[in-house]
Amino acid sequence: MKRCMPLLAALVLLHGCSSVPTPQQVTEAQARSFFDQAVHAALTHDDVTTLCDLAGSRTNCLLDLERLQERTPTEAPEILCTYELPSQQTERAALVGGQVLVVAGADGKGDPYQTEVLVFHDGQDLKGTNIVWWSNRGIGAAKLVEDGEGNVYAMAATAGPEERDPCRDR
Repeated sequence: MKRCMPLLAALVLLHGCSSVPTPQQVTEAQARSFFDQAVHAALTHDDVTTLCDLAGSRTNCLLDLERLQERTPTEAPEILCTYELPSQQTERAALVGGQVLVVAGADGKGDPYQTEVLVFHDGQDLKGTNIVWWSNRGIGAAKLVEDGEGNVYAMAATAGPEERDPCRDR
């Protein structure tokens, strides 16, 4: 199965000297319910506003839809597994995690896909990364690193699909 390189799908919030609010946890049930909304929006061919309103990045969603519109699946994907991507926090930054749904199926051209959809809480609502769930994208890994001079960095690492199995490697 051909897949794109996984993308880092986390939100880094940097604040001056103030403390960072604790990211809200997302349950598996919440993530599944949220994802059902995304599937319904895509399969019923509502306008793209509905699907992209659910996205963590509206711009990325619109770009994905522009690239993949003709490949929109005609059937809901199978959820292969779920796992929690833990949030990380320092005094000055938060790396927002959430629930990841690993979904698979065939796109509108009959080609297989496997995508990791991260469902996270943005402080007000649930949002999704890789919400265009037939995009063949994965979730990267990151950790917050402080450099001793008050700077906080998100260090990212990715692995190609041939290097890991998200349902087995957790």
